[in-house]
Amino acid sequence: MAETETFTQFVRALSEASPEIRLVIAKQLKAAKLYKGTPRGKFDNNFYDAILRAEQKRAPLASIIPNIPSRLDFITELASDPNVEGTGGSGAIRNQSQTYTYSATQSAKVLDAVSKELLGRELTAKEKKKYSSLLNAAQRANPSRTSGIGTGATTTQGGLDEQQFLTEKLAGTAEAKTAKANDAYSILMEELGGLR
Repeated sequence: MAETETFTQFVRALSEASPEIRLVIAKQLKAAKLYKGTPRGKFDNNFYDAILRAEQKRAPLASIIPNIPSRLDFITELASDPNVEGTGGSGAIRNQSQTYTYSATQSAKVLDAVSKELLGRELTAKEKKKYSSLLNAAQRANPSRTSGIGTGATTTQGGLDEQQFLTEKLAGTAEAKTAKANDAYSILMEELGGLR
């Protein structure tokens, strides 16, 4: 069943669905600890209340997650989630990690900006490959984490700051230290009026 535009339309579609379809959904809602009583294929208060509880878990996420699953897929995910605790829709606080890694072109863009600032030049293809590999490994090791999913009050902790990571890596090179020393010397000479 395709997701309909609004929750009301979704409920109406379920009220018109076959009892067999509603029974499958009722069992999933029961597995997710949202359905009170024995699952049946009837569209009754227990069924409606359970769907409403699922929607209350999904709605806050829909405003922050761009590709939120459809309402039916969301119910299926809740039913298969081993972290769901309690009864009557109390649900557990769930945590989610998301890893994002740069493509070669994204890495090259950031590397070029950082290297021009620190070294005064763009990196060679070999250097870009080396630092892109280090960056991707660091991105995988530092995913963003969202906690409190399903509670309506989520907290997201950011992942890696790619520009800062690359700045630290390049700033530690001998070339960057030399460039910094040369810049400092040039500024000092300028301030003193140059050599006479």
